[in-house]
Amino acid sequence: MSAKQRDDTLEENDITERSTPSEKPLSKLDELLVVAYLEDASVGRPSHFKAGEKELKWYRLYNSYWLTIPLYIAVLVDLLIVVFEKPALPEIEAPYWATMIVEIACLVYFAFRIYHGSLFVIDRGKYWRDPKIIVVVVMIALTVLDMLIYIILVNTCCSDSAIRITRALRPIFIINFSDFRQIRKAFRNIRKTLPDIFTVLILVFLTIAMFALLALEMFKNRGLKDAGNRGYFRNYGDAFFNLYVLMTSANNPDVMMPAYNENGWYALFFIAYVCISMYIFMSIFLAVVYSNYRKHLKKEVKRSVRRKLESIRKAFKLLRTRVANRDQWIVTHERCEVVLKRLKPRWSDAQRLLLWQVLDENAQGYIEKTSFYHIVDYLHVEIVEVKEDDVCWERCCSTLYNSQASQVVCDIVKHTAFRIVFDVIIVANAVFIGLDLSARHEEIGEAVFLVLFDFEILLKFYAWGIKGFFRRLWNVFDLLIMGAATVALLVEVGAVAADETWRPSRATLDIFMVLRVLRLIKIVGSINRFKVVINTILQIGPAITTYGAIMLVFYYFFAVIGMEAFGGRITFYPMDGVGTNATNSTSSPLGVIPTMTTYSASVPPGYENSTYIDFAMTCGGHDSLRNSDFSELLYCKNNFNNFGRALVVLFDLTVVNQWHIITQGFVLMTHWSARIYFLCFHLICVILVLNIFVAFILEAFMLQYDSTVSKFETAVEKKIGELGVGVGMNPQAKKSSDKNRLIGGDEVGTGQVAVTLTHINNTNSVEVRHETVQELADKQSLRFRILKKIQNAEILLQKMFEDELGDVVGGEEMGDKAEEEDDASSDVDEGEEFEHELGVGEFYTKRRESIRSRSGTLPKDT
Repeated sequence: MSAKQRDDTLEENDITERSTPSEKPLSKLDELLVVAYLEDASVGRPSHFKAGEKELKWYRLYNSYWLTIPLYIAVLVDLLIVVFEKPALPEIEAPYWATMIVEIACLVYFAFRIYHGSLFVIDRGKYWRDPKIIVVVVMIALTVLDMLIYIILVNTCCSDSAIRITRALRPIFIINFSDFRQIRKAFRNIRKTLPDIFTVLILVFLTIAMFALLALEMFKNRGLKDAGNRGYFRNYGDAFFNLYVLMTSANNPDVMMPAYNENGWYALFFIAYVCISMYIFMSIFLAVVYSNYRKHLKKEVKRSVRRKLESIRKAFKLLRTRVANRDQWIVTHERCEVVLKRLKPRWSDAQRLLLWQVLDENAQGYIEKTSFYHIVDYLHVEIVEVKEDDVCWERCCSTLYNSQASQVVCDIVKHTAFRIVFDVIIVANAVFIGLDLSARHEEIGEAVFLVLFDFEILLKFYAWGIKGFFRRLWNVFDLLIMGAATVALLVEVGAVAADETWRPSRATLDIFMVLRVLRLIKIVGSINRFKVVINTILQIGPAITTYGAIMLVFYYFFAVIGMEAFGGRITFYPMDGVGTNATNSTSSPLGVIPTMTTYSASVPPGYENSTYIDFAMTCGGHDSLRNSDFSELLYCKNNFNNFGRALVVLFDLTVVNQWHIITQGFVLMTHWSARIYFLCFHLICVILVLNIFVAFILEAFMLQYDSTVSKFETAVEKKIGELGVGVGMNPQAKKSSDKNRLIGGDEVGTGQVAVTLTHINNTNSVEVRHETVQELADKQSLRFRILKKIQNAEILLQKMFEDELGDVVGGEEMGDKAEEEDDASSDVDEGEEFEHELGVGEFYTKRRESIRSRSGTLPKDT
């Protein structure tokens, strides 16, 4: 079959049945196609590629680590260039041509990545018309044009005022490359949420505007002054901004005090405003934001599930075989085994066989479509082999280890009371660290606790053996912390023994203190509820990373804009060098500060005789900042003079406390319109994105915290228990006299757990018996357990909306009416139209109704 013919059948959901129902060996191309489809379904990637041999090679190369990792590196380097671009720290600032060369190299790889994606797509014209591709291409062109303009300006007349406009737009590459699909989805959902919250946002601003008018009329002409002896609600802009800040509670009660001091009844105005704006409207606003975001997120998850099921359906149609004398499509073990070897190359035969037995619940030797649709979900379950070896000490000194006294020691170490005793010792160590003791008593106490903890580790090594000890991550953590602390103590003791006058340096003391505090983390590993919380946080880690990346993208955008707009406006002068060259002193609010006598080389004219503290507090002698809250609170280091400081400023703005003071400094140094920048950052990053971030973390945490294992992990654990191949179990192998059911219609013995592999053809069924999981477990001393691995964001989102996605998520809809959906190729266009309007389950319901209306009836259920 040619590439074009295969594309017409696979991509248009109209794969015709094979010319013969007999099972044939999978071709190399079909095998690779099945693997590609299932890999796409596993990571939530749409399978939009031509099903030809050449196109498949390009597609697999495109998604390989050899090309995706360089893309991640190129994106990271492209973003980090800003650290070395002007404005930057003098010691690391690079010439503009050097950073441009690096950026051009990144752009070349981006262009190659875009071109590579066009080599395997179905419709190249549609590919190049994709908005995401257009945005990346335009961004590359604009960046090159921006570089040329910047070079011209720098080398002509405007070197000081030349700016790079496209620097702030570099995160666009993250949003539009498919390899960052989770970040792109989150941004798309935020963008779709904005129209839904626009009405509530207008209502909030109208409330602020109305109260600003009231405040202006009430306080403008009363001659009130704030704490800095400045005018109070001098104009409408000040009134609006102060009330907006009050809505965030950052300036409460400071903004109220001048009016409250004048007349106590004025407090009612501010109390009414805070209750209405912050406690009512902002709560409603946040509820509307997350409600609408969750609605769009659910739609996005439904689309992901639909793509996943479509990829699995394509894989099933390549693997399926028709049962003789039945109108039923199945997948045999031989074919599934070929695919599993490629999907899980590191799995052993026993692991793959265990997964097969989970899929083949009735030990038929084949699986139907219903079970096959679960294969990707089961592949996410981490099945771990545990070698049931004897403890190493038993092999080297069996007599001693198996003695009665030795077994009593092992039983004590494995008992719950042993853990409780050392939990108490950890708490005692925490109390000891907090006590103010003499250096001698502190050293003795530290040595005693360290010996106890080292003794605990040695006992665990003896009881569990080396392999058993390292299987538990908390044991590894204890070993690292206690080992480092022991080595540090031995080094200190050895140094003192060699030289009695030796004393540890400040850095050494800091290391000792860190190790002492880290030792208390053992408490987390000792209390089960603590471990559950920590494991839950680790489980939702990828999802948190996704939303953290969104915040970083906005940080990057606003940081670069802030550097271009406010860079160099405010300068920080450290206080620690005050008076090193001074001869006189003067008093100041901070105490007796030396006056400057030899600072003239670094001080602007007019400040030679001023105090250094005055110079530093005004961020370099700026009269605009004199007596301002910004200068009085020593905020001069909160500036945009390099990328690192810009990020710190944005983080301070995110925390909200005193963010209006930071805004005040830049308004005084520039123009009142600078408030627009800070208002936009607060509105987008704090009110919108951060609250979505927090609400999502809470929901994901509660979901993961309440459900310890998924239904697929439960199914695997149940099968491990039934077969008796779990850790500490004995395999319950069935006798060979059990009856085997052949696909031709013979019966199967009840409770059979051995796998019966069957080759299917038109006339008969030939039984081929392989080793069972129990036999492999006995022969190789293997046992199995489920490893609770960190879930990616795609799986977590599907789990979050599992109850709302319909039966199609579990495969029931697809399994019950498999043939109807497989053979309804004429309804593809109608289905594509429906799927944009309907949910996943409702979409397939409408599709079956359409088949019924055309044919008059539905085919008989399989």
